[in-house]
Amino acid sequence: MKNKLVFPWEKVSEEYRLPNETHIGRVDLYETPESEKIGMILTILEGSYDPESLSLKETDKVTGKSTSFIPFIRHSDGARIEMGSKNLKQVLVVESAESPLIGPDERVGVNALVAYSLYYGYNFEDGIVVSRSFAKKMRAVVKEERKLEFEAPIMKNFKEVKEGNKRY
Repeated sequence: MKNKLVFPWEKVSEEYRLPNETHIGRVDLYETPESEKIGMILTILEGSYDPESLSLKETDKVTGKSTSFIPFIRHSDGARIEMGSKNLKQVLVVESAESPLIGPDERVGVNALVAYSLYYGYNFEDGIVVSRSFAKKMRAVVKEERKLEFEAPIMKNFKEVKEGNKRY
């Protein structure tokens, strides 16, 4: 795992898993699993790892990269911030990305004027209804990686091995 601090599950007491003064400026206090492994996997803040001394030094940062994208973070509760930091790791970069009008200077999405309102009952909870022109602006190219595991017979002299209609 990149930029992660992982503690061995059985060897860390609960007092070290909870946020404390040594975490400030070194790890993202909000980005951690929601399961029984809470506080066991922490995200190291950019610039806090010192490879020479193999230690974490204090920085002026408070949140990690994905957490910093959450708008109005100072007016949100911890659970919402924690959820947001996980959701933002799933971000897709759109083809026509724009610099944001508000927030960190990262080109990930497009600027949009939005309003939340009822729309003939089509939107539900966190669902939104968008125009076709906005949907076209949000087009993204997705590269999928698929891993296939299979057993293949050992080939001798690079001869083709046939088994029924299957070719290996």
